[in-house]
Amino acid sequence: MISEIAAILRRSWQSHFWTNLATTAILTLSFSLILGAILVTTNMARLFSVWGDEIQITVYLKDNISADDERAAKTTIENQAEIERVQFIDKNSAAALLKKVCRLTGPIL
Repeated sequence: MISEIAAILRRSWQSHFWTNLATTAILTLSFSLILGAILVTTNMARLFSVWGDEIQITVYLKDNISADDERAAKTTIENQAEIERVQFIDKNSAAALLKKVCRLTGPIL
């Protein structure tokens, strides 16, 4: 049974090589495009769900910055029309938050 199928396929490829090659190439390209579109769509949906509807920007200030410079930087950022919220996290709180996240998710590599 299997040898008969192999013989039929061999004869078909020998007598209609270019037609079979074109058909195989078109089917391969079609399936690749469909699977590629599904892959891109799935990854983009996952990416947007992770990002959410907001963009977060982190600004790091020097340790020895004065209170006036800190307030000036915060005021400058808050005065931007696109900024909805500014949150200040001091160095110690940020370190504690990072330790907490590392305990929950494992070390950051």
